[in-house]
Amino acid sequence: MPYFLDSNVLIGFYFLCGDQWGTQAKKVIELRGVKHSSTSVWHECFGEGGAGRCRTVFRDIKNEFYTAISLLTKDQYSPADLYCEAVSEKWKILEIIQDLAGRYEHDVKEMIRKIRKAERRYEIDCEERLNSLKKSTLLKIHTRDNEYPNTRKNLESAIEDPPDITILLDAHHVGVTVAELDFVTGDYKHIIRQKEAIVRYTNISHVTYLDSI
Repeated sequence: MPYFLDSNVLIGFYFLCGDQWGTQAKKVIELRGVKHSSTSVWHECFGEGGAGRCRTVFRDIKNEFYTAISLLTKDQYSPADLYCEAVSEKWKILEIIQDLAGRYEHDVKEMIRKIRKAERRYEIDCEERLNSLKKSTLLKIHTRDNEYPNTRKNLESAIEDPPDITILLDAHHVGVTVAELDFVTGDYKHIIRQKEAIVRYTNISHVTYLDSI
C-alpha cells in the first residue's frame, strides 16, 4: 500500500527517542509500500535551507543535554536526581537519561562523559535519518501544481486549520495518480476526527492514525 506521510511522521522519525511519535514513525518508515509526501510537509519540518520546526526542537534538545551536564557538575545532582528532573520537566531526552542513570548510578563522572557521548551520537543519528529521508528510494516528495478549488471548498467545510487543508490537498494531488493512498498522521483533533469527510471529498483512500501503527 502507498502512504502519504504527514509532518509528525517525518519529525517523529527524525528525532526518534526525542519525539512522542518516534517509535510509531519508525514503524511507518519501515513498512512495505512507497512513501510519499510534499514540499509543504518538508518545509514545515525542515524548512528551506535548514529552518523549520525541527531546528527549533533540536535547539531544545541540545539545551536539555547542556542542562543535564550542568546539573551534574555545578549543582552536584546525582544520576538519580537528574532522572527525577528529566521526568518532572518532561525532557525529550528522558529515555537517554533513564538508561544512563540506571547504568551509572554511582559514577557521576562517567555519567557526564556518557551524556556528552550520547549527545554527539544523537546529532549524528538525526543527520543520518535526515539523509535517508532525502533519498527518493525511501520518500518521494511531490510539488502540487493545481489548486483544486472544489476540493478545497469541500475540505474547508470539515477542516478548521488552513495548513492542514494545504497538506490534504497535497495528498489529494498524489492520490490522483496513486491508487489506494493511505494518509498517515498523528493529528487526531483536526484530521482523524474528520477522516470520513476527507475520504469522501478527496482522492485519499484511507486515513490512518499514527498511534494505531
